[in-house]
Amino acid sequence: MRKFSLLIIALLAAFQLQAQELKCSVSIQAPNLVSADPIIFKTLENDLYEFIANRKWTEKAYEQEERIECTFNINITEEVAPNQFRARVSIQSNRPVFNSSYNTVTFNYTDNIEFQYVEFQQLEFNENAYLHELSSLMAFYAYMILGFDYDSFALHAGTPYFDKAAAIVNNAQTAGISDGWQAFDGNNTRYWYNEQALNAKFQRCREAYYIYHRKGLDQMYDNPVAARFEIQKAMQLMADLQEEFPNIMLQSQFMGAKSEELVGIFGDPEIDPTLQAKMRSMLTRLDPSNAQDYNRMNSLGATPTRPGLNSKGRGIRGLDRPTTTPKSKGGG
Repeated sequence: MRKFSLLIIALLAAFQLQAQELKCSVSIQAPNLVSADPIIFKTLENDLYEFIANRKWTEKAYEQEERIECTFNINITEEVAPNQFRARVSIQSNRPVFNSSYNTVTFNYTDNIEFQYVEFQQLEFNENAYLHELSSLMAFYAYMILGFDYDSFALHAGTPYFDKAAAIVNNAQTAGISDGWQAFDGNNTRYWYNEQALNAKFQRCREAYYIYHRKGLDQMYDNPVAARFEIQKAMQLMADLQEEFPNIMLQSQFMGAKSEELVGIFGDPEIDPTLQAKMRSMLTRLDPSNAQDYNRMNSLGATPTRPGLNSKGRGIRGLDRPTTTPKSKGGG
């Protein structure tokens, strides 16, 4: 009987290792708050970690090494009422590049939030109803992370997760409690980020996202010239879209995450100066806030134009994802 019990525990532990998709870290700071007990935020930090990391977000079976690395940094800026807080949260996720030790950013988003939290309260979540602001926010970010991660491996593969994020938006709109969920709350809110990800008018942005990662970065080791050509194609799609629809949040978020990487990709002094000049001009138009960095491209070395061989990858079933050896699993 004891052996049987141990076997059940072992099987449950093995399932647990394969169940969760997000390998997250959560950090909470509240440097300017004097009335709230700092211990509360340590409890909240742990609660959010448990909510994100130990929840099953998809129907896929993930191995431990396949989990998506992500960080949640929350800066509590104000206690507006007892147990009611305002904060600025920065979320970032990344995924490995094929045949490389290099990780590329796939999601990079900063949000202003307001939420209620009582220490030791349970963070309940239901996909079909709004129960709590904090759990709705974390679930929304989780599904957006998954959506962009899947999009980077197969064309439009993230749509099911963007749909789940849209359902959270709709439920939060019905509750009507806080900002960021409505179309009229601003131009750079979670409503618009999700809406544009699903809007057919902007699908070229997601196509560029796929080309950039799967046909560009993932091929950089085997054929850097062809990989740069694909990345150039991706950025041209972005540029064409910008001509038709300026100031797209979907596009600005991408450029904000990729500016430094793009400088490295096209900053190799061995690259044709004509191509460098073309990319410098295109990237500056797409992302004028980083124009100074793009203007330095021709003076930089190759980083990360040809990632090294220390492989670190994931091989999720049903998608073509980088692994230590090339494997075709559908997609890309």
